[in-house]
Amino acid sequence: SEHPQVRCLSLDFKQAVFANRLELDALDPYVMVYRRIEAYLLQRGETARLELVRRSLYLKVNKKLSNLASRSGGWQRRLLAKLAEEWRWDERQLALLDSRSQWKVRQVAVERRELVAELNHSYRFLSEFARTQQADSRADPRELNVLGRRLYAAFERRAGKIEVINPGIAP
Repeated sequence: SEHPQVRCLSLDFKQAVFANRLELDALDPYVMVYRRIEAYLLQRGETARLELVRRSLYLKVNKKLSNLASRSGGWQRRLLAKLAEEWRWDERQLALLDSRSQWKVRQVAVERRELVAELNHSYRFLSEFARTQQADSRADPRELNVLGRRLYAAFERRAGKIEVINPGIAP
């Protein structure tokens, strides 16, 4: 969305440090990436994709917040609790995400389906973007082809293939 004036997150980080804006939570790399994605998706009005990003970040950090006592321990939990409050997540939402070790196959399959759809959407977007910007692109078409083949091999549905429905979503 910023092409060709792409602003690197590392420059934002350096500018904040040199300007003495040293709020560590805001300078956390995961938070910086999340904030950039959040701004993009909010601008486009894509709230469903934003919720997927939020869930993914929460699951990636892997710090449970569903009981109030656990929110006070450690900077990651405090930061995650602040984000969850900002996202207006209630106890039910937190409990659902925190109980992923007990998720049934259907719940894991729903989450997987959303992730696969987003990965495929992103791949198609990158592929089309690379085609339209081919003249001044530094992207290696072979790398994009390898990515496409890996996505296809991992997620294609065909008769007789046993699908892996749990690529790290739940234990």
